[in-house]
Amino acid sequence: MAIAVSFGKLIPRHFLESLQFGGLNVHPSLLPKYSGASPIQYALMNDDKYTGVTVQTLHPTKFDGGDILLQSDKILIDQEDNYTSLEKKLGELGGSLLVQTLREKRYLDPKPLNSLYPYSYARKITPKDAEIKWSNTARQIKRKYDALGKVYTWKWVEVKKKNLKEPVSELHRVILDDIRDHRDNYGLTEPGNYVFRDDRLYIKTADGTLSVNKIKQQYHNEETAQSYCNRRGTNGFFQSP
Repeated sequence: MAIAVSFGKLIPRHFLESLQFGGLNVHPSLLPKYSGASPIQYALMNDDKYTGVTVQTLHPTKFDGGDILLQSDKILIDQEDNYTSLEKKLGELGGSLLVQTLREKRYLDPKPLNSLYPYSYARKITPKDAEIKWSNTARQIKRKYDALGKVYTWKWVEVKKKNLKEPVSELHRVILDDIRDHRDNYGLTEPGNYVFRDDRLYIKTADGTLSVNKIKQQYHNEETAQSYCNRRGTNGFFQSP
């Protein structure tokens, strides 16, 4: 028997057919919801209240298209969960469900379960997904950070070039880390506007602010908000795409 857990490649039909008991897949969602490569990230980015784990047979030609043999109850996603904590929670649950499936030999003469959840597709995450839109809410952006880790925005900067008398404006990528969300606007009025206070950089979103304390601007090392503002000033704007 083949057992796949977070395996991103389709296992060939001829290999599965060569096995006495085929294969099983442990998937960290309530299939068919979030079929695909990134179920944990999508559950967090969509700020879902719950998720779960599914054990299914391996389909010879389709990802996450096998028969559902066992599915967990709804598992609460805590307000402070991020990818690491949710992956750990679902991994432990998935291990228990897999053991139950094997002990009960559900793979013999499978009796597929009918899922109560609608189909949705969780495509593979790309670097573009980590880009911030400041017109989103503070919670939406924070949940993107919880799901993907470091996120990024853009800033216009004046750059001196060789053989040019005047500096030129360039749009540089700025990576943000150590992010918290807040409801207070801290006097900021436009999304993307930021101000430095209390050792953190506060950035306006659609409905509140985010604060960050780790910043890496293009061509610079990662630094604290204090260090960044010493170079760039305590007020400014980040750009949305």
